[in-house]
Amino acid sequence: LMLCPLFRSTWSSWFRVGYKSYWSSGSSDLQRYSGYLKLSRHFRGLIALGLALKHSVSEILVLFVFLFVAVLFFATVGYYFDLTHPDSDLTSVIGAFWWAIVTITSVGYGDEVPKSIPGQISGACAP
Repeated sequence: LMLCPLFRSTWSSWFRVGYKSYWSSGSSDLQRYSGYLKLSRHFRGLIALGLALKHSVSEILVLFVFLFVAVLFFATVGYYFDLTHPDSDLTSVIGAFWWAIVTITSVGYGDEVPKSIPGQISGACAP
């Protein structure tokens, strides 16, 4: 019963008569996800996960604020250090933000890297 909204968009094109569809258009993805949440009441692991997330919302928000501040700082520093370098990969502020997010949250892709020595040092100091 919960999977009906999932396949509704595919099946609705098969059962159209003129401009009207036999499927109601009032259903949304929110209803589908609420069905999954109702189903999660019956699993202990999901209940424990929900309680853990509920009790640590403030800590998660603090983590995202610190992550945002670090990305903002290191993207700005990396971009301005590489601004005068002729062979720089960081050609825009948005590219510098992409570089900072990838560098801070993982080991980096290597698609955009700072070329100047101070820019590389700022990348090495990024958390």
